[in-house]
Amino acid sequence: MILAAAVAIAVLTASHPTIDYDAATQTVNVRGLGNVAASLRDQGMASRVLRVYLGDMPSAMLGKYQLDGEVLSFTPRFPLLPGRDYRAVLDLSGLIANGDPVVYRFRTPAAPVHQSGFVTAIYPSADVVPANLLRIYIYFSRPMLRNGILDHIRLVDQNDHPVDQAFLETGQGLWDREGRRLTLFFHPGRIKTGVGLHEKMGLALRPGSRYRLIVSKCAEDAEGSPLSADFTKQFRVTLGDRASPDVRLWNIQAPRANTRNPLVVDARKPLDHALFERTIRVEDPDGNLVRGTVSLEDNDTRWRFVPEQPWGAGEYALRAAGELEDLAGNRPTRLFEEMAAPDGRRAEASGAVVKFRTHE
Repeated sequence: MILAAAVAIAVLTASHPTIDYDAATQTVNVRGLGNVAASLRDQGMASRVLRVYLGDMPSAMLGKYQLDGEVLSFTPRFPLLPGRDYRAVLDLSGLIANGDPVVYRFRTPAAPVHQSGFVTAIYPSADVVPANLLRIYIYFSRPMLRNGILDHIRLVDQNDHPVDQAFLETGQGLWDREGRRLTLFFHPGRIKTGVGLHEKMGLALRPGSRYRLIVSKCAEDAEGSPLSADFTKQFRVTLGDRASPDVRLWNIQAPRANTRNPLVVDARKPLDHALFERTIRVEDPDGNLVRGTVSLEDNDTRWRFVPEQPWGAGEYALRAAGELEDLAGNRPTRLFEEMAAPDGRRAEASGAVVKFRTHE
């Protein structure tokens, strides 16, 4: 009996338990307990031999103890604070000979630094826009808080006077699904001639004048953090655009067959950024959709398309949907200011198709 006890003590004395902290699970783990683990399980002593403290606080933290084989784990009842010092004390003196307490100190990872959001782009990107500009797109680096966004956006003229009732009030604003693109509509009532608001106040943008669109850093992202800085877009206003974009006049630079060279389309005038990007499609000689990557260049006057697969030989079709618009909302087959029929209905805009042939 005495010999058996001596052997057990010798074995336990020979073990060298180690302590570590797992930041992913927020657990303190004691490994290499050997036969001591069985004693802890049988006697329910886990909470006596292992205690975890915040810094030099005298009271140990509450938590859950778990034995898995020769590993004793402690999980705190409440999450550990980021960037703080802790100490774990392992005291096996009541179980093994020469079991002096072992102190393990560790520091939890600092809280991740929140990257402040910012405005990445505003479209139209050109420095000159028509007086009857219909939309402005604001792109943010992070999803944004939608409520009250218009309270943080100002349009001022060259004398720093605010432009009243410039934009259509839309409650939470018009956002894309991710909350990173905001669409601002200039008030249609100020754009359309013959409408009461236009007759009373005129255009929000006056030809020959300069303006600044200011997005305040007080605008908050979806986590409630303000932007890193104000963003200002300056532009000059020219005469209104009341001519439909004519797809037939587009300059098409056809690619070579059996290559993935880009198809480049020069629209000869700036078009609406979001619509120009998504309402143009390419069809092969059999009428099938050609898949590829689209990019816009030269202030949204140029459409560039790189196919996923090499071009075949033959005649392709470039199809513009009826929803395509220029900066003033004019469509290929309908002007923005087109008058409605006596019954109040407006003619539907239709798409347009132009053909091009790949060359050898």
